Amino acid sequence: AQTQGMKATIRHPGAGRDPDATAVNEFLLRLNDNQLTSLPNGVFGGLSSLQGLYLYNNQLTTLPAGIFTGLSSLQTLTLDHNQLTTLPAGIFHGLSSFQGLDLYNNQLTTLPDGIF
Repeated sequence: AQTQGMKATIRHPGAGRDPDATAVNEFLLRLNDNQLTSLPNGVFGGLSSLQGLYLYNNQLTTLPAGIFTGLSSLQTLTLDHNQLTTLPAGIFHGLSSFQGLDLYNNQLTTLPDGIF
């Protein structure tokens, strides 16, 4: 899908096979390569079944503290190749299914205590 220059790919059960998906029933959201500079808190609200969130290759500089709240099924999160300078304490708290996180190629110098 493409809206006003923004690309989004949503892969959900029953939507045909995604070549990057490891199982047919994965629910993925790809917002990579969009030059996003910010994301509003609550933007992913109601997506408790989301398993993969791909935000790499954007221009994100910061993330709201509760942006991933409620994403209890999230397994993979890619935030690499952004401009993140800091992450809020506890930003990944509650992600009980979490398995993979990419943060490389950002401007992070430290990670806060209690990030998970």
